[in-house]
Amino acid sequence: ATVTQYTTTGIVPSTYYIWELTPESAGTFYQGAQEVDIDWADGFTGTASLRVKANNGSCEGTFSTPLQITVNSLPAAYSVTGGGTYCGPSGTGLAVELSNTQTNTNYTLYKDGAATAVVVAGTGNAISFGNQLAAGVYTAKATNQASCASDMTGTASIAVDPQAPE
Repeated sequence: ATVTQYTTTGIVPSTYYIWELTPESAGTFYQGAQEVDIDWADGFTGTASLRVKANNGSCEGTFSTPLQITVNSLPAAYSVTGGGTYCGPSGTGLAVELSNTQTNTNYTLYKDGAATAVVVAGTGNAISFGNQLAAGVYTAKATNQASCASDMTGTASIAVDPQAPE
């Protein structure tokens, strides 16, 4: 779950703040302070509304104008596959693939932890990043239209045999 902090400027002589999240199922938090950490519920996506009112023990203010919060989902994690060893002198590399993808999501191939220039749009099916010539460990990261990013699972290792067969 992702936790996000929200703060109100507060008002003197308030000593307690009452927060309201709609829908209640969007997340959990503890009441009382000028700031609230919302632990967003796993699987919640869409719009939530957050408002606050001040209390000083004997008087209570009115609720603030609601803050509209859009919660977007992370791209699903799929498995990186492929790799192996190929013959360097005449080889054409080896394929690195992803077991599945989501539409409206771009998948970036990484080699040894650094982003490559290879970016493939998700199709809703498995994709290939093409044959890779460079030896290394390949991973992938997905970024959707809401700029939410997540790492894909697994790796594909490529090794190059420098000797031609005799």
